Amino acid sequence: MRLLMYISNDLIDSVPLEKEKIIYPGYIRSFTRTLKEKHDTIIRQSFDEPEFLIHDLSHQHHPICEYECQSIQ
Repeated sequence: MRLLMYISNDLIDSVPLEKEKIIYPGYIRSFTRTLKEKHDTIIRQSFDEPEFLIHDLSHQHHPICEYECQSIQ
């Protein structure tokens, strides 16, 4: 599983997640905070807020998803 960070339609970054830890409070939030700090300059220059998506890489059925998943690995 990966946490994907988008601004508008652009994939900015992604980080791996441990599926077993997703249920713990604050686990995902720690990654979103880190990604926001890492890409602060891009966020300030953008008119859009960052959006986050959790993606399970084991379910790559859609061609667009397969392309994006390959490009972030």
